[in-house]
Amino acid sequence: GAQAEVPVPAVQLNGGTALALTFANHRPDILVVRARDGAREVRGGANAGATLKVTVSARDPDGDPLTYTFLASDGGGSVVQDGSANATWTLPAHRAKVVLYVTAADGKGAFAKTELCLTCGREKELFGARVVDDSAAPVANAEVEVNGEKTRTRADGTFRLLVKPVDRYVLNVRASGFALMSRILDRGTSRTWQLVRARTQSVDPKQPIRIKDSGDDKQRDRSPWLSFALEIPANALVDGGGAAPTGNLTASYAVLDIARAEMPGDWAARDGGTITNLKSFGGAFVEFTDAAGNRFNLKPGTEAEVRLAAPPTLIAIAPPQIPLWSYGEGDGVWEPNGAAQLQGNEYVGTVKHFSTLNADLKFNQSGCLAFKLDNPTMAGKVKVRVTDPSGSAFSQAFEFILDSEFNALYRLPDNTNVKVELRDDLNQLIANVVIKDASGTVLPGGIINTGGPVSDPFPAPDSGICTLVRLDLALPPWAGAPGIPFLNLLYNYDPAEAALNEARTDGYYAKVDPNGERDNLGEWWAKNGFNAATGEAADEHHAIYLNNNDLGFGRDMHMRVERSGATVVRVAAYVTNYGDPDQNLGNVNQAADVWEAGISQTERDDRKGEAAATVCMEYAVVEGVTGGNATTKIVKFFAYNGGLANAPRIKSADLDQQGGQKFIPMLCQNCHGSTDFYAPYPSGVPSPTDAELITAAANPSFDDINMGASFREFDIKSFRYAGANPDNAGAQKDDLRLLNGDCLASAPSAAIRELIQGWHPPSGGAVIGTNDDPVSSWRPSGFTAAPENLLYDRTIAKSCRTCHVAFPNASEAPGEPYAQFAWDHYDQLKLRQSFLHTVALCGNGRTMPHALITYQNYWLNDGGQAPATLNAFSDGSDWPAYNCAP
Repeated sequence: GAQAEVPVPAVQLNGGTALALTFANHRPDILVVRARDGAREVRGGANAGATLKVTVSARDPDGDPLTYTFLASDGGGSVVQDGSANATWTLPAHRAKVVLYVTAADGKGAFAKTELCLTCGREKELFGARVVDDSAAPVANAEVEVNGEKTRTRADGTFRLLVKPVDRYVLNVRASGFALMSRILDRGTSRTWQLVRARTQSVDPKQPIRIKDSGDDKQRDRSPWLSFALEIPANALVDGGGAAPTGNLTASYAVLDIARAEMPGDWAARDGGTITNLKSFGGAFVEFTDAAGNRFNLKPGTEAEVRLAAPPTLIAIAPPQIPLWSYGEGDGVWEPNGAAQLQGNEYVGTVKHFSTLNADLKFNQSGCLAFKLDNPTMAGKVKVRVTDPSGSAFSQAFEFILDSEFNALYRLPDNTNVKVELRDDLNQLIANVVIKDASGTVLPGGIINTGGPVSDPFPAPDSGICTLVRLDLALPPWAGAPGIPFLNLLYNYDPAEAALNEARTDGYYAKVDPNGERDNLGEWWAKNGFNAATGEAADEHHAIYLNNNDLGFGRDMHMRVERSGATVVRVAAYVTNYGDPDQNLGNVNQAADVWEAGISQTERDDRKGEAAATVCMEYAVVEGVTGGNATTKIVKFFAYNGGLANAPRIKSADLDQQGGQKFIPMLCQNCHGSTDFYAPYPSGVPSPTDAELITAAANPSFDDINMGASFREFDIKSFRYAGANPDNAGAQKDDLRLLNGDCLASAPSAAIRELIQGWHPPSGGAVIGTNDDPVSSWRPSGFTAAPENLLYDRTIAKSCRTCHVAFPNASEAPGEPYAQFAWDHYDQLKLRQSFLHTVALCGNGRTMPHALITYQNYWLNDGGQAPATLNAFSDGSDWPAYNCAP
């Protein structure tokens, strides 16, 4: 909540008593934004040119009426709206990723923002992900099936599958030596799926078969009570056609840990045609296959005996008899399959069919929790796990992938206190999360009551029936502009200056492209020596990576240098961004999919159509300039809506999903640096009017567009990569070194040049060294002794350098110490120590690091080592330790 206190001085009260008026007001919540194309809800992809009906569900804690505003991204189509919660969004006709921004305001100064992202021109849902084992090693050749569509994982465990859009998806992953993994989803996803390893043994189906698994050879954090055994009569197995096996079979089996959410599905079961819910007392996977991979099951009229250990904490409430269930891989619903009796701490019974087996009690009414992600970068890469903290009500873990800002988890026991926690793809606990109730009060231990009851079909997540849980990263609050915090240093998204900012961009593009030769991406490619249709060049250098310490996209980077003899004529680079700005490894896999060997150009272009945006840079002369600047090469910026040749040029882009579009080139200057900020200003006019400012913005000078920006270095250690080892560049190391060499050809800032040549020390007159692995111990020459070296290694190199290295240092701003922001010399930092603590630690002006992902990494990585080092730093003389509380 928020309050505003307004003191009224006594002098304004005609001598009366001074008052302090308090106006309480709370920010509204946008719960969900839905878009429909006719009767179908659109989640990931939509037809190009489609007209969508958009509806917002929101609520205000104070009951204030809300007014809604909708805004499409640049190139993202048009919107018809009337201030209500409903709007009509007409999508563009070209293939692109588009965004609809939604604001709900209470008329008293409080508002909430969110956005809906769609891939325009893609009708199917994309499932692009990675399959790994319990050690995070990739699982190759696994069969992946979603609603009947199938593919297999590549050698690095990745896969790509397009599926007809529906409201419910059943994703199954099968691999030799592993238990079936099955999850119920409501949209396409790019994430990592971890399989449970199974025991395997050769069995003779003509003889009685006995198998047993205690689970003791798997992950060490599994429940210690796990146990499963199965006995099958001789000659009891047949294939799908009823034929007996001709030789030995392979038995694959695994006891599944219900406390680690290893069971398939979402606990939905079918009983007499009615969907119900299950409370589990244990489960196991079993499968029999021949050498050709054909599956075998019990023939009609035969049964097998199964034994499952019951959770010790539930023995007191365990019924003497319990139903057994088999998992339906086709629809993701459990079906009855016999019964079992409690014998000591085990349930013993018979089954007539194999799949994944489960001993469960059914319950028809359930509670539900709705989850609101207050930090949208968490969506798609985390899952919520709900357990019973006492262990006496239920033992299974309920899990759900948080793939949007607002989600709901159903089938929970109603009116039960549960523990909420977040896990990553590999089941590791995410500790840096604050779990709160609907009012924003922190929940000790993450404990909350499920409420209820509700029944299937369940209410919509935004119905208000489910108990609301708010989830946020444990970050100190950012003190930037309200609603549009990051990448906003250069006033590039101020709604009050929208016309001025747009005029600045229009004027900039007109000046750097005076002949209109770069209106779409294909034209930019052609102008800069790339193939106008494909974007490739024979002399380019190319790399694919996840920029894990900057924007969090998967990036497809291309660069080439054009020379006349030894003279650089042009350096041109373009990078196409994939996925969302959230550090999801699926983003880089999506970028790598574009260049999969053996696919057609048509398929490659289809995959390029998934791109968010393409950003282009040139270091070259400006066409049409005469006089002394005719031969002056400058760095120029362009942005395009998509990754295909017909992608139109755009004036603004959203690089962090934090509330809005930011304008070119001011957006680029945040991390590409400058010797001067881009802000054309009326000459000789001390107090210009808005009209005079817009006129000046539309007519920039050469000095205005020559901002002194830089191509950026390629920091191999800060990236993540597609493939089996995401933290190793592998064969791309030399590609990235060559890209760094191309960067040097563009006359970057002095600090960038020193950095690249420090990583790759040149010799024999070369510009860059030949070592693929950068020199990890390198520091700039301005850091020469302890303890400032530690400050550089832990704080500057990992966080501040991400942008500051592109700004001027002492050699570029001699005699102007306050203009030196490259942070390549200790004295630059010492001069601004108080400022640093204000903007990066404890002050009300906390605005650094200035990119969202960098800010999160700064506070959360390595246990918060970067801010802790800055906070405790002292040089023993004129830089005392602050030791403040952020």
